[in-house]
Amino acid sequence: MSQGLRQMEKWIVRRFGVVLLITGTIISLVFGYLGFSKLGAVGGYDLSGWDRIYLTLQLFIGQSGYLATPIPWELEVARFLAPLVAGYAAVGALVLVFYERYRQFWAMLTYRDHDVICGLDAIGYLLAIRLMEAGRRVIIIEPDGDHKNIAPARDLGAVVLVGNPTDPAVLRRARVQLADTVIAACESDGINSDIAFQAGRLATPGRTLKCFAHVMNRYLCHYLMGQAITTQTSEYFQLEFFNIYDSGARLLLSRDAFGKFLPEDRPPHVVILGLGQLGESLVVRAERLWRARAARNAPKLRISLLDTQASQRLEMLKMEYPFLEQTCEIMTYDLDIQSPGFLQQWPPFGQSEMDEIGKFYICLDDDTTALTVAFLLQQRSRRYGIPIVVMLNQYNGLAKSIGWRRDEELDRGEMEDSSLLVFGLLDQTCRMHILGEGIYEDLAIAIHQAFQKSEAQNGRSLEDAEMAPWYPQPGRAGLAEKYKEDNRRQARSIGRRLWSEGYGIEPLDCVENSCFAFNDELLILDSANGWSESELERLARLEHEDWMAERIRQGWKPGPVRNREGMVHDLLYDWHDEPLKEEARQKTRQMIREWPGLLAQVDLQIYRRKSRG
Repeated sequence: MSQGLRQMEKWIVRRFGVVLLITGTIISLVFGYLGFSKLGAVGGYDLSGWDRIYLTLQLFIGQSGYLATPIPWELEVARFLAPLVAGYAAVGALVLVFYERYRQFWAMLTYRDHDVICGLDAIGYLLAIRLMEAGRRVIIIEPDGDHKNIAPARDLGAVVLVGNPTDPAVLRRARVQLADTVIAACESDGINSDIAFQAGRLATPGRTLKCFAHVMNRYLCHYLMGQAITTQTSEYFQLEFFNIYDSGARLLLSRDAFGKFLPEDRPPHVVILGLGQLGESLVVRAERLWRARAARNAPKLRISLLDTQASQRLEMLKMEYPFLEQTCEIMTYDLDIQSPGFLQQWPPFGQSEMDEIGKFYICLDDDTTALTVAFLLQQRSRRYGIPIVVMLNQYNGLAKSIGWRRDEELDRGEMEDSSLLVFGLLDQTCRMHILGEGIYEDLAIAIHQAFQKSEAQNGRSLEDAEMAPWYPQPGRAGLAEKYKEDNRRQARSIGRRLWSEGYGIEPLDCVENSCFAFNDELLILDSANGWSESELERLARLEHEDWMAERIRQGWKPGPVRNREGMVHDLLYDWHDEPLKEEARQKTRQMIREWPGLLAQVDLQIYRRKSRG
């Protein structure tokens, strides 16, 4: 049921019940008073007004209604209606008291494939709203029983449990073991990590529980991603750590068609005003997107950073991402953007530099200040035609009242060179499909793109269903979901396989480390099978065996000719079996060689935890 229909239902039920109760009470009082008035006249005794009122009120508790004399019809109605009204009110009071307990009990008995959200602050609450708008059943665990968002969440239809979200007993009450998704969105990074750990312990074989844990520290989040895909992900538990600022930067730059507005014939230049968490995330994401061009001898990406502590914050950023200087030329301006005199002295760049700027990004913590700076900056730089994007925490009435167009115009390709666009961080990133486009999805897309490139070089037609683009394009459908799942399966298995074979994954610290290579010369003895093989050969064989196991589980059978309809596959043979073509082995080896480059695309690198040999 949609949120609108649910709200209408609640409005009707609440008001109908109140109207029914008031109407029944008035009728009972009026008819009871009239009935006792007539009864006194028939019986030959006079009842005062207070006596009639007292006797009428007693009808609501089942008293004063048994009489031997003929009873007027008004009193007959009142003595049956009044107890019904009282009973209805009592039941209503009980429902108010025990309704939430009933809903919690019912959820514990019936909920399955639902979503569990831990924490009702801004991120958790917005995600809960979006999920319920999509018709999903949601259970929320909130440790603070007085949290302001508990009542609104319940009104929207969520079941809210008050308790410690890191307590396995509380998680079991929320039926995490049967849930589809767990979202850890509490204020503490430690609590969110603990929730993810406990959820992983409750995951059950036969289904895949997806867990998204928010980590406010961007670098720590990136480090935990590497751990998640090696030691904390299995066939039935998929863990992703996310950072709302990093997600916002990725979403903004992807919608902004980053790079298309940047020139090819001279060093591109972007300006970021404000180096808070979102501003720093924009620097990191912009460098990652530009890195592919840098590998083709493109000029370095020029980034100007304007902030009160721009130089100091850049040094901290370089400590976390030492390779920034290899692909970017970064200039800092230690200026107080929020001071009254900042824009009066604008611009800090010369005219020739202004002509080369591709875009301004305004990333200030305070929404009111950000909008003010954006408006004044637009006036100062209008003659240069430089697009301006201003990031707000939420797209609320402040931005709407000015009448600027929302960032959805970027999706429709309607951005003008001189436009000023507003990007609501929480409004745009607190969506499940954005959370789902995390590291596994990035890896799956990279795997598919590498497959497309390899197959195209071997002459495979682009019209083949497996060669379709990941996302739909004009005149061409996107890749079918079953093929996407194959890529996601491989993305989830890379980390586990590397860890089991003595490798680890950590944040990329320099571009050169993306060239990590598996040793083709060092032979490793496989004591179980009695043969020796190189690092590359062993990983390729194990990857093939994993692929075979998955296909067999799906019902495929080996055969000389591939037949999708009959689920027959010509490569479904053991690694050393003669029917398996050498060409297939070479493709698998090449895929393993590409793992370091695929991980580098998401700023991760492989390292050896222990020597082999």
